[in-house]
Amino acid sequence: MSDMKTSTHKTIIAAALLFAAGAVSAAGASGEKCNIKGTVTLDGVPAVGVTVCDGRIFAVTDKDGHYSMQSDKLDSTVFVITPSGTVALSEDGLQPGFWKPLCGDVGKVERADFALKSEKQERYGVVFIPDLHLGRVPGRDEERKYREIALPKIGEWVSEMSAEGPVYAMALGDMTQDKFWYSCSFNGIDGYNLMKDAGFPAPIYAISGNHDNDGAVYTGAENTDRDAAWMYRRTWGPDKYSVNIGGDHWIFMDDTYYINDIGGDLKAQVAHNYECRFTLRQLQWLEEDLGRVDKDTQIFLCTHIPFYNSILKKLKISREQMDHIYALLQPFSKDAVCFAAHIHRTDFLVRDEYPRLKVYNLPAASGGMWVSFPGQPFFAEDGADAGAYCASFGGGVPWSGWYNSYTRGRKCCRVYDANTMAAYCAADPHIPSLKYAYTNFDAYEDPALKDCVIVNYWTWQRGHKVEILEDGVSLKVEKRDLHDPLMMLTYEGSRVDPNGKKMKKREKGYMGALGKGFHMFIAKASGPDTPVTVRISDENGNLIHEETVIRPKSFSLEMD
Repeated sequence: MSDMKTSTHKTIIAAALLFAAGAVSAAGASGEKCNIKGTVTLDGVPAVGVTVCDGRIFAVTDKDGHYSMQSDKLDSTVFVITPSGTVALSEDGLQPGFWKPLCGDVGKVERADFALKSEKQERYGVVFIPDLHLGRVPGRDEERKYREIALPKIGEWVSEMSAEGPVYAMALGDMTQDKFWYSCSFNGIDGYNLMKDAGFPAPIYAISGNHDNDGAVYTGAENTDRDAAWMYRRTWGPDKYSVNIGGDHWIFMDDTYYINDIGGDLKAQVAHNYECRFTLRQLQWLEEDLGRVDKDTQIFLCTHIPFYNSILKKLKISREQMDHIYALLQPFSKDAVCFAAHIHRTDFLVRDEYPRLKVYNLPAASGGMWVSFPGQPFFAEDGADAGAYCASFGGGVPWSGWYNSYTRGRKCCRVYDANTMAAYCAADPHIPSLKYAYTNFDAYEDPALKDCVIVNYWTWQRGHKVEILEDGVSLKVEKRDLHDPLMMLTYEGSRVDPNGKKMKKREKGYMGALGKGFHMFIAKASGPDTPVTVRISDENGNLIHEETVIRPKSFSLEMD
């Protein structure tokens, strides 16, 4: 480790020690000065030994279920860290009532009571709903698609999983989109109310994304990140918190450091710029929180921005912060898992330098932000059918996850015939504009693709095997980063003018990586009409998917 990295790491640790000392000393001895106090009950009786936190102070309830603390109220929220086997009673039917807002006046004594109920969590399920991007953008029809397509299917999945135990939803940020808060009169509170009024089938734990910040707020370099998140805190709660479910410890942290350094324009024509970064206060809290957890506990971390992904091939967060977080996770006997969103596509990976942290970057529950041609299916930005990732936990067995699409159920891949794909694209009027916008998009005109079979296996992860066989003989399969044709034609194609008007030049560089799937597998068949079998298995050789494809396979926007 370099001197600079060592210095940064030591600074974080030293600050955390001071933070922890303050947290312990202020944890609520009888008679001490306090400005937050309350009671925690479980099934109507006082709950002993339950932790309540304001983002800095960790207070523990006494034999009567009481707690108190002297808070700086900088986070403007206080929350209870619910023990396993319990859940906080919901006050509005949308999220568990594990947090309360604070007024911010340090001199005012505030009361925050929490009511918990017992819940059997030997087995439990989770449906992840990242990047919902709810709004009223003309032409996108988000609300109807959410109410009529997404929500009923999510309800079906929750009902199926609830046969094993309780089901929770985890919203990984970008519930709405700041860019349209003012121009379309639909902000974070409107999004929250839409979800509440429509009814959601599972209680939601959420964390903020970059689009959950108010683009009209700029209060200087030191304050904008906190101040721009005012609406998120009012609706969804704290920027860092943890809950215990079924013996597992779940941590939710906002890793969007919002800069917005042009700010102040109510039309939201501002920078909206941000970084993947935690504040020192967040890292201090994380160290204290993990320090209170048994080291045989499974740790799950939820953020919006991935620490790293296959698009950039490098860390999104700083090396110093990544090293520090990884060091905090090392004492635990089980490998940690991080669920993230933001990139609108499936990307499961482990980096060699962080082998004990498995990262699951999940596709947007809105597909490509609900964008498609009218009446056509909508897809995630890697070509996956729009849907959501679901998982089952507990029961003394390793957790398992699967992808559910809104239209085709537990589908993990799609097979393309490159010949028919190229023929369709050659006749599509949107292709010239798409080729202009994407300098590396060749519309599948490469002669080398002739007679090839392409498999988009969007839940691929290290160790999984994709085989393409012809007459029982394995063809040579190559993993490539390719633009998925359905995503390009439905998402990007619907945004361009087929009559020759080009996309804005500013988008040309911005979109260079969009549409590419880094889980595309290609093999060359012996001819244009030979059938092939696609077989996918996991790292242990267990069969995940198998299908026989009759060629030529037709290509269309509605294809299976």
